[in-house]
Amino acid sequence: MTSRRILFYIFISLVFLSGCANKEKNSEYIVLDIPSPNEYTSLSIQPIDGNGGTSEAKQKVITDKKKILGLVHKMNQMKVIQSPSKEFNESIEELNQHQSYAVSLTDTSDKQFDMIFFKDGSIQFFQHTEEEIVPSLSKAKHPKLLQEITNLSELQN
Repeated sequence: MTSRRILFYIFISLVFLSGCANKEKNSEYIVLDIPSPNEYTSLSIQPIDGNGGTSEAKQKVITDKKKILGLVHKMNQMKVIQSPSKEFNESIEELNQHQSYAVSLTDTSDKQFDMIFFKDGSIQFFQHTEEEIVPSLSKAKHPKLLQEITNLSELQN
């Protein structure tokens, strides 16, 4: 995943935020459905630097199907909010802090499912539809998943 893609997602998030500025605080939650969880063959993890960007030099690619499927099953069916308000703004600001990660699942046909794990344990998901990219934010914080991503990013090849 290139730095341009991360910057693009940040831009999409900010555009999305501007459209959600007047939403009520109690937005509806939905259940995350990661499509075809058994088909993902690689997991790319990139630390986010202090400027909100990533470096391909620090990218870690995991191809172990057991590790990928284990992570996908922990995230699949998670409660997320698609119309976030203030909490979403605060999470975006955390991109400018270390200990956040850009993560991408990819299958053999280059279908992708992207997310950002923030320092506080919240997760931003980017669901790709035919018409658009739909960002959502985890309802709860998931520090154990963040720690798992941190551990995976530190594994030696």
